[in-house]
Amino acid sequence: KKITRQADQLFDDKNYKLALAYYKDALSLNSDDAYLNFRYGYCLIHSPFNRKALPYFQKAYNKNSKVDEQITYLLGQAHQLNLEFGEAIISYELFHKYHASPEDNSIIKKRIKECEFGAVLLAHPVTAKIENLGKEVNSKASDYVPVIKADESEMVFTSTREGTTG
Repeated sequence: KKITRQADQLFDDKNYKLALAYYKDALSLNSDDAYLNFRYGYCLIHSPFNRKALPYFQKAYNKNSKVDEQITYLLGQAHQLNLEFGEAIISYELFHKYHASPEDNSIIKKRIKECEFGAVLLAHPVTAKIENLGKEVNSKASDYVPVIKADESEMVFTSTREGTTG
């Protein structure tokens, strides 16, 4: 209980990185607790390891679907991060149906559109070949993140070459 109180205090202070370690310790003592799984998943989704949040949100939801009113939204987000777009849409729609406020509606619609688009992209992957285009384009400095228009008439990229702002 002391570990959970410390974790909760860090969580309430939005210090998810430190709270993560405390919730991990608490979960080692009670791995089936819906609240602990939810809080651990929440910390994970706000970390560089956000894809690892999914099983914790799933366990929390399966143990207690009312563990937090945001659980279905966060399940959707975790599914989306793991490229499970169909499951993400189902979770977002559940959140929209039962918990979304009018302010949430545009966010939910956006997330669902992202999932629909992601599913199309996943179903139709594009092979890209990266090659040096010579001195006219490439420099000795770092040139990266090229974006090419669909008709291939223009390319924009970031560069650290002399005379640029990035």
